Amino acid sequence: NNTELNFTYTLVSKDSIKLHKVLKPFGVYFNGNISGDIANTSGKFTSTTKLDIKEFTLQDTAIVVKNLKTDFVFNNEYTNGINGIEIQLNALGDKISFGSNTFDSIQTNYSMHGSDAEIQFRAGMDTSANAIVHGQLNFGNGSIKADLDTVLLTYAGYDIENKGNWIFSFEEADKILRAQNEFLKS
Repeated sequence: NNTELNFTYTLVSKDSIKLHKVLKPFGVYFNGNISGDIANTSGKFTSTTKLDIKEFTLQDTAIVVKNLKTDFVFNNEYTNGINGIEIQLNALGDKISFGSNTFDSIQTNYSMHGSDAEIQFRAGMDTSANAIVHGQLNFGNGSIKADLDTVLLTYAGYDIENKGNWIFSFEEADKILRAQNEFLKS
């Protein structure tokens, strides 16, 4: 892409009552700050986003977020294919609800360089459940592979924990990507 672009944005909700009136017809409540930068050159696309969400609600209870701080960086060097992709995501929040499922004490770290990624996730549901997952991911040659060295899930008195690495592999991942591309074209 030969289009040059440099764009910096900041959204600060200083008067959440007025903003609520604008967003209410869409079923959205938002109180927080969003900022970032987008840059594009003939060789590279870069996007950096920072979220500081005090409260976000979609359709009353479909999605509820409280006190979420996120840093997200996406870089794509056009000439290097998947090896030119870099993603960094760090998120920490007090509460995220999807319908009747509410998670608290959420922490996510995701770091991807090329086809290799590292993921760490921690979350809790009051004192009744918690999850900790850490491992490596690989996206390449039509496959998706996961090597999870830490898996700890506690729910309703049941504990699931790995004693060694859990290794998963999906060998026909390119079929998913092709189906997704066909869906997006329609």
